[in-house]
Amino acid sequence: DELALRYVGRFATTRAKLRDYLERKVRQRGWEGAAEPDVAALAERFSQLGYVDDAAFAAGKSHVLIGKRHTGGSSVFLIGEVEEARLYDRALTAAEVAALSEGARIINTFIAPTKTFTDLRRNASWWVPWLLIAIVSLAFAYVVDRQVGFDQITKNEIAKSSRAEQFEKLPPDQKAKQLQFSTNLTRYISYASPVIALAAFVVIAAVLMGTFNLAAGASVPFKTAMAIAVYGSLPSVFHALLGIIAMMAGGMAGSLDKEAFNIRNPVATNPAYFMDPTVHKFLYGMATALDVFVIGCCVLMGIGFASNSKVKRGTAIGIVLAWYLGYKLLSVGLGAMFS
Repeated sequence: DELALRYVGRFATTRAKLRDYLERKVRQRGWEGAAEPDVAALAERFSQLGYVDDAAFAAGKSHVLIGKRHTGGSSVFLIGEVEEARLYDRALTAAEVAALSEGARIINTFIAPTKTFTDLRRNASWWVPWLLIAIVSLAFAYVVDRQVGFDQITKNEIAKSSRAEQFEKLPPDQKAKQLQFSTNLTRYISYASPVIALAAFVVIAAVLMGTFNLAAGASVPFKTAMAIAVYGSLPSVFHALLGIIAMMAGGMAGSLDKEAFNIRNPVATNPAYFMDPTVHKFLYGMATALDVFVIGCCVLMGIGFASNSKVKRGTAIGIVLAWYLGYKLLSVGLGAMFS
Protein backbone atom coordinates (compact mmCIF):
# COMPACT_ATOMS: atom_id res chain seq x y z
CA ASP A 1 0.00 0.00 0.00
CA GLU A 2 2.81 2.40 0.82
CA LEU A 3 4.39 1.95 -2.63
CA ALA A 4 1.04 2.51 -4.32
CA LEU A 5 0.34 5.61 -2.21
CA ARG A 6 3.67 7.15 -3.14
CA TYR A 7 2.97 6.52 -6.83
CA VAL A 8 -0.55 8.00 -6.91
CA GLY A 9 0.68 10.89 -4.80
CA ARG A 10 3.22 11.83 -7.46
CA PHE A 11 1.43 11.02 -10.70
CA ALA A 12 -2.05 11.27 -12.13
CA THR A 13 -2.75 7.72 -13.24
CA THR A 14 -5.31 5.01 -14.00
CA ARG A 15 -6.03 1.60 -12.53
CA ALA A 16 -4.24 -0.10 -15.40
CA LYS A 17 -1.15 2.09 -15.08
CA LEU A 18 -1.05 1.60 -11.30
CA ARG A 19 -1.41 -2.17 -11.72
CA ASP A 20 1.41 -2.28 -14.29
CA TYR A 21 3.65 -0.18 -12.04
CA LEU A 22 3.12 -2.36 -8.99
CA GLU A 23 3.63 -5.61 -10.93
CA ARG A 24 6.89 -4.25 -12.34
CA LYS A 25 8.11 -3.25 -8.87
CA VAL A 26 7.25 -6.66 -7.48
CA ARG A 27 9.27 -8.36 -10.21
CA GLN A 28 12.21 -6.05 -9.61
CA ARG A 29 12.27 -6.21 -5.80
CA GLY A 30 10.81 -9.64 -5.22
CA TRP A 31 8.01 -10.63 -2.82
CA GLU A 32 8.47 -12.24 0.60
CA GLY A 33 4.82 -12.99 1.33
CA ALA A 34 3.35 -16.46 1.36
CA ALA A 35 0.94 -15.71 -1.47
CA GLU A 36 1.27 -13.55 -4.56
CA PRO A 37 0.02 -9.98 -3.98
CA ASP A 38 -3.37 -9.22 -5.49
CA VAL A 39 -2.28 -6.14 -7.42
CA ALA A 40 -5.54 -5.90 -9.37
CA ALA A 41 -7.57 -5.82 -6.16
CA LEU A 42 -5.30 -3.13 -4.73
CA ALA A 43 -5.74 -0.97 -7.84
CA GLU A 44 -9.50 -1.47 -7.66
CA ARG A 45 -9.57 -0.47 -3.98
CA PHE A 46 -7.58 2.70 -4.72
CA SER A 47 -10.10 3.52 -7.40
CA GLN A 48 -12.99 3.09 -4.95
CA LEU A 49 -11.20 5.31 -2.43
CA GLY A 50 -10.80 8.03 -5.06
CA TYR A 51 -7.03 7.89 -5.29
CA VAL A 52 -7.32 6.78 -8.93
CA ASP A 53 -9.95 8.14 -11.32
CA ASP A 54 -9.84 6.74 -14.84
CA ALA A 55 -12.51 9.14 -16.15
CA ALA A 56 -10.80 12.22 -14.72
CA PHE A 57 -7.49 11.11 -16.16
CA ALA A 58 -9.02 10.65 -19.62
CA ALA A 59 -10.75 14.04 -19.47
CA GLY A 60 -7.71 15.85 -18.12
CA LYS A 61 -5.63 18.10 -20.29
CA SER A 62 -2.13 17.01 -21.23
CA HIS A 63 0.48 19.72 -21.63
CA VAL A 64 3.39 19.19 -23.99
CA LEU A 65 6.51 21.19 -23.17
CA ILE A 66 8.88 21.53 -26.10
CA GLY A 67 12.37 22.87 -25.72
CA LYS A 68 13.08 21.78 -22.14
CA ARG A 69 15.49 19.06 -21.06
CA HIS A 70 14.84 16.93 -17.97
CA THR A 71 18.12 15.37 -16.90
CA GLY A 72 19.92 14.83 -13.64
CA GLY A 73 17.03 16.05 -11.54
CA SER A 74 17.12 19.52 -13.10
CA SER A 75 15.11 21.22 -15.82
CA VAL A 76 17.12 23.16 -18.37
CA PHE A 77 15.70 25.05 -21.33
CA LEU A 78 17.38 24.32 -24.64
CA ILE A 79 19.09 27.23 -26.41
CA GLY A 80 17.36 28.32 -29.63
CA GLU A 81 13.89 28.81 -31.04
CA VAL A 82 11.29 26.34 -32.24
CA GLU A 83 9.83 27.74 -35.45
CA GLU A 84 7.03 25.18 -35.77
CA ALA A 85 5.87 22.08 -33.90
CA ARG A 86 3.27 19.50 -34.89
CA LEU A 87 1.60 16.59 -33.10
CA TYR A 88 0.33 13.64 -35.12
CA ASP A 89 -2.21 11.04 -34.02
CA ARG A 90 -0.63 8.44 -36.30
CA ALA A 91 2.77 7.12 -37.31
CA LEU A 92 4.27 9.10 -40.17
CA THR A 93 5.42 7.28 -43.30
CA ALA A 94 9.04 7.37 -44.39
CA ALA A 95 8.11 9.71 -47.26
CA GLU A 96 6.41 12.12 -44.84
CA VAL A 97 9.38 12.13 -42.48
CA ALA A 98 11.95 12.73 -45.22
CA ALA A 99 12.47 16.45 -45.82
CA LEU A 100 12.57 17.65 -49.42
CA SER A 101 15.29 19.96 -50.68
CA GLU A 102 14.26 23.11 -52.54
CA GLY A 103 15.34 21.53 -55.81
CA ALA A 104 13.29 18.41 -55.11
CA ARG A 105 10.31 20.57 -54.24
CA ILE A 106 10.47 22.39 -57.57
CA ILE A 107 10.82 19.15 -59.56
CA ASN A 108 8.05 17.43 -57.61
CA THR A 109 5.74 20.38 -58.26
CA PHE A 110 5.44 19.01 -61.80
CA ILE A 111 5.77 15.24 -61.31
CA ALA A 112 4.47 14.66 -57.75
CA PRO A 113 2.86 17.91 -56.54
CA THR A 114 1.34 16.36 -53.41
CA LYS A 115 4.86 15.69 -52.08
CA THR A 116 5.86 19.32 -52.53
CA PHE A 117 2.72 20.80 -51.01
CA THR A 118 2.70 18.34 -48.10
CA ASP A 119 6.30 19.32 -47.35
CA LEU A 120 5.12 22.91 -46.90
CA ARG A 121 3.77 21.79 -43.51
CA ARG A 122 7.38 21.28 -42.47
CA ASN A 123 8.74 24.46 -44.00
CA ALA A 124 6.61 26.99 -45.91
CA SER A 125 9.55 28.77 -47.56
CA TRP A 126 8.79 30.19 -51.03
CA TRP A 127 11.87 32.27 -51.88
CA VAL A 128 13.56 29.76 -54.19
CA PRO A 129 10.62 29.27 -56.60
CA TRP A 130 10.00 33.03 -56.59
CA LEU A 131 13.65 33.65 -57.50
CA LEU A 132 13.33 31.14 -60.35
CA ILE A 133 10.22 32.90 -61.63
CA ALA A 134 11.94 36.27 -61.26
CA ILE A 135 15.04 35.20 -63.21
CA VAL A 136 13.03 33.76 -66.09
CA SER A 137 10.75 36.84 -66.13
CA LEU A 138 13.76 39.15 -66.39
CA ALA A 139 15.22 36.96 -69.13
CA PHE A 140 11.94 37.20 -71.05
CA ALA A 141 11.93 41.00 -70.72
CA TYR A 142 15.53 41.16 -71.91
CA VAL A 143 14.85 39.01 -74.96
CA VAL A 144 11.78 41.09 -75.80
CA ASP A 145 13.91 44.22 -75.56
CA ARG A 146 16.61 42.77 -77.84
CA GLN A 147 14.52 40.85 -80.38
CA VAL A 148 11.40 43.01 -80.71
CA GLY A 149 12.09 46.27 -78.90
CA PHE A 150 9.81 47.98 -76.41
CA ASP A 151 9.16 50.79 -78.87
CA GLN A 152 7.63 48.23 -81.25
CA ILE A 153 5.75 46.60 -78.36
CA THR A 154 4.26 50.02 -77.54
CA LYS A 155 3.25 50.61 -81.14
CA ASN A 156 1.58 47.19 -81.26
CA GLU A 157 -0.35 47.88 -78.07
CA ILE A 158 -1.53 51.27 -79.36
CA ALA A 159 -2.63 49.71 -82.65
CA LYS A 160 -4.85 47.25 -80.75
CA SER A 161 -6.34 49.90 -78.46
CA SER A 162 -9.38 52.11 -78.94
CA ARG A 163 -7.16 55.22 -79.02
CA ALA A 164 -5.26 54.13 -82.15
CA GLU A 165 -7.15 56.49 -84.42
CA GLN A 166 -6.80 59.38 -81.98
CA PHE A 167 -3.08 58.71 -81.64
CA GLU A 168 -2.56 58.87 -85.42
CA LYS A 169 -4.16 62.32 -85.54
CA LEU A 170 -1.65 63.82 -83.11
CA PRO A 171 1.09 66.15 -84.35
CA PRO A 172 4.43 64.38 -84.90
CA ASP A 173 6.07 65.94 -81.83
CA GLN A 174 3.23 64.95 -79.48
CA LYS A 175 3.10 61.51 -81.03
CA ALA A 176 6.82 61.06 -80.42
CA LYS A 177 6.52 62.21 -76.79
CA GLN A 178 3.62 59.87 -76.05
CA LEU A 179 5.39 57.00 -77.75
CA GLN A 180 8.57 57.61 -75.77
CA PHE A 181 6.66 57.85 -72.49
CA SER A 182 4.69 54.66 -73.17
CA THR A 183 7.84 52.84 -74.29
CA ASN A 184 9.69 53.73 -71.09
CA LEU A 185 6.69 52.78 -68.97
CA THR A 186 6.37 49.40 -70.70
CA ARG A 187 10.09 48.76 -70.24
CA TYR A 188 10.01 49.64 -66.52
CA ILE A 189 6.95 47.49 -65.90
CA SER A 190 8.51 44.56 -67.77
CA TYR A 191 11.75 44.66 -65.79
CA ALA A 192 9.81 45.17 -62.55
CA SER A 193 7.71 42.07 -63.24
CA PRO A 194 9.31 40.02 -60.39
CA VAL A 195 8.19 42.63 -57.84
CA ILE A 196 4.76 42.92 -59.46
CA ALA A 197 4.45 39.12 -59.40
CA LEU A 198 5.37 39.08 -55.71
CA ALA A 199 2.58 41.57 -54.96
CA ALA A 200 0.19 39.45 -57.03
CA PHE A 201 1.17 36.35 -55.03
CA VAL A 202 0.36 38.18 -51.80
CA VAL A 203 -3.12 39.06 -53.07
CA ILE A 204 -3.75 35.54 -54.42
CA ALA A 205 -2.58 33.96 -51.16
CA ALA A 206 -4.76 36.27 -49.05
CA VAL A 207 -7.88 35.72 -51.16
CA LEU A 208 -7.52 31.94 -51.34
CA MET A 209 -6.57 31.64 -47.66
CA GLY A 210 -9.66 33.62 -46.67
CA THR A 211 -11.88 31.55 -48.94
CA PHE A 212 -10.60 28.17 -47.77
CA ASN A 213 -10.47 29.10 -44.09
CA LEU A 214 -13.82 30.88 -43.88
CA ALA A 215 -15.89 29.02 -46.47
CA ALA A 216 -14.32 25.55 -46.57
CA GLY A 217 -13.40 25.08 -42.89
CA ALA A 218 -9.65 24.92 -43.48
CA SER A 219 -7.00 26.46 -41.24
CA VAL A 220 -4.17 27.28 -43.63
CA PRO A 221 -1.80 29.99 -42.33
CA PHE A 222 -0.83 32.86 -44.62
CA LYS A 223 2.79 31.76 -44.97
CA THR A 224 1.67 28.37 -46.25
CA ALA A 225 -0.90 29.98 -48.56
CA MET A 226 1.85 32.22 -49.94
CA ALA A 227 4.08 29.22 -50.61
CA ILE A 228 1.18 27.44 -52.34
CA ALA A 229 0.59 30.48 -54.58
CA VAL A 230 4.28 30.73 -55.55
CA TYR A 231 4.91 27.02 -56.11
CA GLY A 232 1.59 26.75 -57.92
CA SER A 233 2.72 29.48 -60.34
CA LEU A 234 5.82 27.59 -61.47
CA PRO A 235 4.23 26.53 -64.81
CA SER A 236 4.52 30.20 -65.82
CA VAL A 237 8.26 29.58 -66.05
CA PHE A 238 7.71 27.22 -68.99
CA HIS A 239 5.35 29.71 -70.60
CA ALA A 240 8.05 32.41 -70.46
CA LEU A 241 10.73 29.98 -71.68
CA LEU A 242 8.59 29.08 -74.70
CA GLY A 243 8.24 32.78 -75.47
CA ILE A 244 12.02 33.23 -75.23
CA ILE A 245 12.67 30.26 -77.52
CA ALA A 246 10.07 31.44 -80.04
CA MET A 247 11.56 34.96 -80.21
CA MET A 248 15.16 33.80 -80.48
CA ALA A 249 14.37 31.14 -83.07
CA GLY A 250 12.28 33.59 -85.08
CA GLY A 251 14.98 36.22 -84.85
CA MET A 252 17.70 33.85 -86.05
CA ALA A 253 15.54 32.59 -88.93
CA GLY A 254 14.32 36.07 -89.83
CA SER A 255 10.70 34.96 -89.46
CA LEU A 256 9.81 36.94 -86.34
CA ASP A 257 6.91 39.27 -87.14
CA LYS A 258 7.63 42.15 -84.79
CA GLU A 259 4.53 44.12 -85.79
CA ALA A 260 2.26 41.19 -84.92
CA PHE A 261 4.07 40.23 -81.70
CA ASN A 262 1.80 40.29 -78.64
CA ILE A 263 3.76 40.52 -75.41
CA ARG A 264 0.68 39.45 -73.42
CA ASN A 265 0.16 36.34 -75.52
CA PRO A 266 3.50 35.45 -77.12
CA VAL A 267 2.96 31.71 -77.79
CA ALA A 268 0.06 29.52 -78.88
CA THR A 269 -0.97 28.19 -75.48
CA ASN A 270 -4.59 29.38 -75.69
CA PRO A 271 -7.21 29.86 -78.45
CA ALA A 272 -6.85 33.66 -78.35
CA TYR A 273 -3.43 33.38 -79.98
CA PHE A 274 -5.21 32.63 -83.26
CA MET A 275 -7.80 35.42 -82.89
CA ASP A 276 -7.78 39.10 -83.81
CA PRO A 277 -7.80 41.06 -80.50
CA THR A 278 -9.45 44.07 -82.15
CA VAL A 279 -12.59 42.31 -83.46
CA HIS A 280 -14.37 40.71 -80.48
CA LYS A 281 -12.50 41.95 -77.43
CA PHE A 282 -14.66 40.18 -74.87
CA LEU A 283 -14.43 36.83 -76.65
CA TYR A 284 -10.72 37.36 -77.16
CA GLY A 285 -10.21 38.11 -73.48
CA MET A 286 -12.18 35.05 -72.36
CA ALA A 287 -10.30 32.89 -74.85
CA THR A 288 -7.06 33.87 -73.12
CA ALA A 289 -8.51 32.34 -69.95
CA LEU A 290 -8.21 28.91 -71.58
CA ASP A 291 -4.42 29.04 -71.40
CA VAL A 292 -3.00 25.62 -70.57
CA PHE A 293 -0.31 27.02 -68.30
CA VAL A 294 -2.67 29.27 -66.32
CA ILE A 295 -5.13 26.43 -65.84
CA GLY A 296 -2.19 24.28 -64.75
CA CYS A 297 -1.32 26.91 -62.13
CA CYS A 298 -4.90 26.87 -60.82
CA VAL A 299 -4.90 23.08 -60.58
CA LEU A 300 -1.60 23.09 -58.68
CA MET A 301 -2.86 25.71 -56.22
CA GLY A 302 -5.97 23.61 -55.62
CA ILE A 303 -3.79 20.57 -54.93
CA GLY A 304 -1.70 22.71 -52.59
CA PHE A 305 -4.66 23.77 -50.45
CA ALA A 306 -6.09 20.24 -50.47
CA SER A 307 -2.73 18.90 -49.26
CA ASN A 308 -2.73 21.33 -46.33
CA SER A 309 -6.34 20.94 -45.24
CA LYS A 310 -9.19 18.42 -45.14
CA VAL A 311 -10.79 19.92 -48.25
CA LYS A 312 -11.15 17.37 -51.05
CA ARG A 313 -8.86 17.84 -54.03
CA GLY A 314 -11.68 18.29 -56.56
CA THR A 315 -13.39 20.86 -54.35
CA ALA A 316 -10.14 22.77 -53.79
CA ILE A 317 -9.35 22.90 -57.51
CA GLY A 318 -12.92 24.04 -58.19
CA ILE A 319 -12.59 26.90 -55.69
CA VAL A 320 -9.39 28.17 -57.31
CA LEU A 321 -10.82 27.86 -60.84
CA ALA A 322 -14.00 29.67 -59.75
CA TRP A 323 -11.96 32.61 -58.46
CA TYR A 324 -9.91 32.67 -61.66
CA LEU A 325 -13.03 32.61 -63.86
CA GLY A 326 -14.60 35.38 -61.80
CA TYR A 327 -11.47 37.49 -62.13
CA LYS A 328 -11.35 37.00 -65.91
CA LEU A 329 -15.03 37.83 -66.35
CA LEU A 330 -14.64 41.03 -64.32
CA SER A 331 -11.38 42.21 -65.91
CA VAL A 332 -12.35 41.32 -69.46
CA GLY A 333 -15.82 42.78 -69.04
CA LEU A 334 -14.48 46.07 -67.69
CA GLY A 335 -11.82 46.17 -70.39
CA ALA A 336 -14.37 45.65 -73.14
CA MET A 337 -16.69 48.21 -71.60
CA PHE A 338 -14.16 51.03 -71.43
CA SER A 339 -12.11 50.22 -74.53
